[in-house]
Amino acid sequence: MVFLFLHLPTSFLPLEDRGMFTTSVQLPSGSTQQQTLKVVQKAEDYFLNNEKQNVESVFATVGSGPGGNGQNVARMFVRLKDWDQRDPQTGTSFAIIERATKAFNQINEARVIASSPPAISGLGSSAGFDMELEDHAGKGHDALMAARDTLLELAGKNPLLTRVRHNGLDDSPQLQVDIDQRKAQALGVSIDDINDTLQTAWGVELTSTTLWIAAG
Repeated sequence: MVFLFLHLPTSFLPLEDRGMFTTSVQLPSGSTQQQTLKVVQKAEDYFLNNEKQNVESVFATVGSGPGGNGQNVARMFVRLKDWDQRDPQTGTSFAIIERATKAFNQINEARVIASSPPAISGLGSSAGFDMELEDHAGKGHDALMAARDTLLELAGKNPLLTRVRHNGLDDSPQLQVDIDQRKAQALGVSIDDINDTLQTAWGVELTSTTLWIAAG
C-alpha cells in the first residue's frame, strides 16, 4: 500500500495526450471580425506548416471563445495525427503546445494561447486551475479590474505557472442610439428590423465564421 502511494502521480488528475488541444484567440475590445480572422489564419498557418508532421486538421470558430462572444475572439480545435505517427518525444501534445506558445508570443496584435484540454471533460475549458476575485468591499468595477491585472502580473512572474490569463472579455466601448420612432414609422421601417440590424452590425448578435482546414 505504501509502495503504491509513493508511486502514484503527484496530480490527482494527471494530464494525458488526448490527440487534440485548443487554442484561444483574443484581440483588444473593439477589434473587427476581419482582424480576428487574420490572426486565426496566422495560427492555422503555423500549425499546418510548422507542425504538419503532427497536425491532422484545424477547426476554428470566429466570434465565440471560452470567455464569451464577440467579434474579437475565436477558438481553435487542433486535431493531431495518431500517436503511432508522431515522435514520442517531440510529437506529444505537450511538446507541440510549448513550441506553439513560443511562436504565438511573437503575435503582438492578439493574445493567442494553446492549452491542453482538462483531464476530465466538463471540468473547465482547459487544464490547470481557476481563481476568482470578488469585490467584498464594494470598491467598484474599476478597482476590481485593477486587482485582476495586479494578480495576473504577479502570477506571470511565478516560474511555477505558465499561460496565466483571465478567462473573460475586456470592457468594450458602449454606444447609445436614440431611434426616431415616428420617422421610422413614416418610412415604413419597423423598430424590430432596426434593432436586429444594429445588433448584427455592432456584434451584440454575432454572425460566427467557421473554418475547417486539414493538413495537406
